[in-house]
Amino acid sequence: MAAICRCVYQAWTVKPVQLCRMISGKPWWKRKKEEENEKEMEKQNPKETDATPVIVKYLANAIANQGAENWQKQEPSIPSFLTKEELKKQLGELEYDMVARQNRAVLLPDERSTDEIYDAIKEIDGVEIGDVEQNEDNSDYLETLSFESPLQKKRKKKIVPTIVGTPDPSVPLSDVPCGGCGALLHCQDHGIPGYIISEKFKSFSREELRKSLCQRCLMMTHHNLCLDVSVSEYKYHNIIRQIKNDQALVLMVVDLLDIQNSIVRNFIPMIGKNRPLYIIGNKVDLIPRDDTGYLERVKTLLRDSCERAGLNPTGKNIKHICLISAKTGYGMEDLITHLMTHWKMSGDVYLVGNTNSGKSSIFNALIQSDYCRDNARDKLHRATVSIWPGTTLSLLKFPIVTPTSYIIAKRLQRLHELRPIIQQEEELKKQRLEKYGKSKNATLTGYVGITDFKSDEEIKKEMENPMKNLEWAGFKFQASNDEVVDTGTEKVSKAGTFNEKKFLNSKWFFDTPGVIDKRQIINLLTQEELLHILPKGLVRPRVFLMKPGEVMFVSGLARLDYLEGKTVTLFTMHISWVIPVHVVRAEEADDFYVKNIGTETLQVPIGDESRLGKVPSLVGQEFKITGEFDKAAADIQLSSLGWVSILLPSGITGHVRVFTPGRVGCYLRQPPLLPNVKAFKGRRIRGTPEYQLKKLKA
Repeated sequence: MAAICRCVYQAWTVKPVQLCRMISGKPWWKRKKEEENEKEMEKQNPKETDATPVIVKYLANAIANQGAENWQKQEPSIPSFLTKEELKKQLGELEYDMVARQNRAVLLPDERSTDEIYDAIKEIDGVEIGDVEQNEDNSDYLETLSFESPLQKKRKKKIVPTIVGTPDPSVPLSDVPCGGCGALLHCQDHGIPGYIISEKFKSFSREELRKSLCQRCLMMTHHNLCLDVSVSEYKYHNIIRQIKNDQALVLMVVDLLDIQNSIVRNFIPMIGKNRPLYIIGNKVDLIPRDDTGYLERVKTLLRDSCERAGLNPTGKNIKHICLISAKTGYGMEDLITHLMTHWKMSGDVYLVGNTNSGKSSIFNALIQSDYCRDNARDKLHRATVSIWPGTTLSLLKFPIVTPTSYIIAKRLQRLHELRPIIQQEEELKKQRLEKYGKSKNATLTGYVGITDFKSDEEIKKEMENPMKNLEWAGFKFQASNDEVVDTGTEKVSKAGTFNEKKFLNSKWFFDTPGVIDKRQIINLLTQEELLHILPKGLVRPRVFLMKPGEVMFVSGLARLDYLEGKTVTLFTMHISWVIPVHVVRAEEADDFYVKNIGTETLQVPIGDESRLGKVPSLVGQEFKITGEFDKAAADIQLSSLGWVSILLPSGITGHVRVFTPGRVGCYLRQPPLLPNVKAFKGRRIRGTPEYQLKKLKA
């Protein structure tokens, strides 16, 4: 023990050069020379890999063993014959990959090997190799683990800049869809969905192309930016008309914060008069509770709005209505159970809705659920999810599980076992809500899980041979002293690409492009403005006392004039907490708006005169509302901002003029969605027309 302590003490007290000599017996410059020689030998004699296309192996073995009857025994994985179509396809992909390799060397000269990049960085400022984390584009399935010694200084990682590419209209469109939005990949025009810069598009092999996202999806997913991409109305109608000739179910997604404006207009003529519909009210987690039974009231109002919009012409079109939250998982399991037990395998399922209704989030949640075939789940790309409206540009899909009695029984068993745990969590949330009163404890939440549908015999076989179905993954280990400890196994199984031929008899779930409705002002806003108006959590209604002759500004996108009434009234704003609200006298309103539009006072819209000129001017319309006893008489929807509930004394009529950009998205709703507005009213804030927020209750 004493000898070990002595060795450790000497190792930590000697100089680094002496430590290197103690470990290797050679000075550092000799070791570096040997490493350079080894790298040179590896370049001259590269290691063999198993990346050779099947067609090349097939032809090589056939030529080398011509005349032998059992030549294919040398390569058991090679098929004994290929059809004409398979041969043509394999040769086409081989030619495509060879051209891509040639283009990569010419078009992407900056994509050098990892060793060359490291050497270049070291020449610039002497950074050690261990300071840079290795992450090659062509080895994204390898996990890199970096180790640092206590003596090593932490330095900033050097980022190799990416190139900014150009379009090439001469290159034909590919048949590979983007995994984020479903548009076919190409490099012809950056304004068309599915665009990838030509330098990368022409350099990608078929396999790399199948795993790629278009430039628009990458910008939204990783940088929260959006490119200007347009989809023609004609193309959308052609996609939706496919449903008319198909025996399919349509799931209509409606944003509960903007119900009437998010219902797709003139939809039944496009899909057929007798089409079955499920109405999905999304974002229920954002709706605050005003009284017991408020969810049933929301569901009833949702049905009435859909029927007034013409979605139930026969009286039997609407088969089911449910309230969910794709973000928190609330209600998702009930929706899946209803689809599996009622619709079953009667036909395909189409997800339809306006932009920003949450379709892509629902699609992603269903992929990671029992509704998707388990052997396809890990090979499917997820739909792009972003604050930007219209993230899905074409049809994304996944195969639906076959709901046999065994599968349904296993699923119901899992849900039954999970119920006590969920009930316990709900009780804990209620206790926290009573104690702390925070919004997160009042938010509706749920859980979307995956059932293991394996039989007892299959589980028993896996227990007997646990290594049979494991996928091997390679690891690259690197240490701070530039020594590679282990390069892992050469046989690394990458996640396979999705093959539709394996699911020919399956029914499919489709995510369609979002409809851009001119009644929704979110389609007029920039990224920064969207971040201001879209609520990120439970909406906390704000109550204001309004007198006749006063004007309320809701950011720079809405204005409410209380023209006349016999008494004061309460305006309850169901909008995002960060949206500014200002109350001024009517004679000061115009000057206030001109002075503060485009500034931090009103916040949205943001920018100079050129930006403000792109937003339509505020145009008003008038409403007369008669009060009811002790509850809100009506709601006035302010397009995508939210809505305002108006409470007047019983029998008293109020006259209100409401302004929105271009007079779009503004309508009167009776009865109101949340009539018990006094549940949100706290004490009056002295010297202001605003009331404090009332503590949330279970």
